[in-house]
Amino acid sequence: MFKVYLFSDFHHVTPEQLRRFSKVITPARRDKANTYKYSSGKVATVISELLLRYALFEWTGSYQFELSYGTWGKPVLLYPRHLHFNISHCKEACVCVISDEEIGIDIEMIRSVSPSVIYRVCNEEEIELIRASADPEEEFIKRWVMKESYAKLSGVGLSRDFRTIDTLANDKRFTFYRVQNMFICVALNKKGEMKSA
Repeated sequence: MFKVYLFSDFHHVTPEQLRRFSKVITPARRDKANTYKYSSGKVATVISELLLRYALFEWTGSYQFELSYGTWGKPVLLYPRHLHFNISHCKEACVCVISDEEIGIDIEMIRSVSPSVIYRVCNEEEIELIRASADPEEEFIKRWVMKESYAKLSGVGLSRDFRTIDTLANDKRFTFYRVQNMFICVALNKKGEMKSA
């Protein structure tokens, strides 16, 4: 069981609200927010922790949590230990997913990308599917969020060659949402390893 939490109103967060919100998040997250040059990165970093706190309160009745980090930097809840989460953001929105099992999430705006990116990310069958699609940009972003959410589920992030994550052979692992001009994908922890290309 999982639940997705979305905040897609970045442009309406005022500097004063951002200052107030920043006071209630962890110092590590506040420091991370301050590394961003543009306000959208700061807002996404602050709001994503608030989404996590809200989700935890809904699931446990408490805003309290304690984090650790895996080898590749994936955050893991030490408290409450029985829950798992993942966070993602793009220029317009951020999402948080909470689950009783390992999970990954990604959100991306549908936009054009250069062919070189497609070749670096997709295997041959996926490239053919993108080429044959009525909307190649949308199809690529759909493949991208599948790969990114799976990489986040497995904890390896961007360290893995995305061409080895075969989205065609493993589409039952994913749940999709389309919100405005964005795709959200949740990667579920099904039994067995994901097939590679």
